[in-house]
Parts: sequence; C-alpha cells; structure tokens
Amino acid sequence: MLQKIGQILTIIVTPVAKWTNYIGAAVLTAMMALTGIDVIGRYFLSSPVPGSFEITELLMAVMISLGLGYCTFERGHVSVDLLTLKLPRRGQAIAGFIAVIAFLVLYLLITWQTVCRVQSFIDKKTITNVLYIPYFPFAIVVVFGFAVLCLVLLRDAVEYLLEATK
Repeated sequence: MLQKIGQILTIIVTPVAKWTNYIGAAVLTAMMALTGIDVIGRYFLSSPVPGSFEITELLMAVMISLGLGYCTFERGHVSVDLLTLKLPRRGQAIAGFIAVIAFLVLYLLITWQTVCRVQSFIDKKTITNVLYIPYFPFAIVVVFGFAVLCLVLLRDAVEYLLEATK
C-alpha cells in the first residue's frame, strides 16, 4: 500500500516539479533581461526602467518558490551527513524520514501562513509603491510553489519510510 502511494506521488510530482522549475527559470531569465535593460538604460541612456526594483522583487519571490520543489526533488540541497553516514542503511532511512517530516511540517506551516497572507493582500488591496501592482497574484504563485515543495517532501517521506521498513 505504501509503495503504491509512493508511486502515485512520484507520477504526480515529477512533471509538476519539472514544469515549475522551467517556469522559475523563465522568470529568472526575465529578471536578468530586466536588470540588463535597466543598467543599460541607466548608464547609457540616462533613463532607468521605472519600478524595475519592484518588478525584480516580485519575480524573485516567484522564482525561488517555484524552484524549491524541483531542487528538493533532485536532492540538490546541501546536506551535512557526517553523522548519518556512520549509521546502518536502515538508520540513515529513519534519520532521513525524521528530517523530511520536520521539513514537511515546517513548509506546511509556511504554506498555510502564505495563504493567510494572500487573503490579507486581497482584503487590504495591497499594492506596490511605484507601479501599483497588486501583491496577491504573486503570493498565489508562491503558495503554489510551496505546495509543490510539500508534495515532494511527502513523496520523499514515503520513500524513506519504505527504505526503513525493508
């Protein structure tokens, strides 16, 4: 039963994590282009892009949240395994399970609080100072990115649990 859940989660998470990563990469490209245009405009044309800092700020939140799930999926985060490498394979799986569950709980709380923040942005009609761009659409994308990360962590927890019960 647990193995079937792991397979279903992998089938769901794999394409979603990849696509959010692609979108995050496209957002990064847009940020780089905007920054390049802003610098060129500032130094060569004496006319920077109005609100470029605000746009970059909003896109940075989107890029990071959309990239976290794929980075976790690929196990690309830095890990310190000095102690766990000395454990037997089952002990490593148990330690990995405990760590992933801790991160899952943390990111579920972050996701929940970000949803509350979205509601606050909508209720208060919060906008940026220069360009008057509403915050809530970007916060919704951040919630989606964190939700994908939570799915990836859930899949990892199932995998560690399967490894620990072998």
